[in-house]
Amino acid sequence: FEFDIDPLRVRNLGEVAWNVKITSGGVTQRASVVATARAWQTQLVVTKPLSFKQVIREEDVVERRTLADKLTDDPVIAKEQAIGQQASRDIKAGTLLTSKLVDPVPLVRGGQFVSVTLSQGNIQVKTVARAMEGGAYGQTIRVKNETTKDVFQIVVTGPQAGVVGNVTELSG
Repeated sequence: FEFDIDPLRVRNLGEVAWNVKITSGGVTQRASVVATARAWQTQLVVTKPLSFKQVIREEDVVERRTLADKLTDDPVIAKEQAIGQQASRDIKAGTLLTSKLVDPVPLVRGGQFVSVTLSQGNIQVKTVARAMEGGAYGQTIRVKNETTKDVFQIVVTGPQAGVVGNVTELSG
């Protein structure tokens, strides 16, 4: 048998259709296959109403495994990605938590003093600089040394803390 499959409606989950041509020994038959495509998806659902900029705690969300007929345009996020972050707007209980509904918690605000660590081999130098902009974990921000007036970039690693260079250099 030889099969020639031509998709008609196969963009997302939900109703899908294919035209199938089956050839055997010079005889050809045609058939249409219509089906419903679904996928199991782990979703994060808000259990309590959340206010704008409220930090999301473990008891505020619950994971559920759902058979989805359609995938959302906005990606769903895992529980580990949401816990400790903040709501980007007011969210009602029962809402499916997606990446658009969650903002990172700023660990550094513009104008704050920041502890800065520079590592070279086994040597670490620590100093303090003033943040010129705010940032969340892993973001690169500009800071200014108040004594020398030098401006340089750091990667935010914690509350009012950052490193010059890659975060992996500090932990390695």
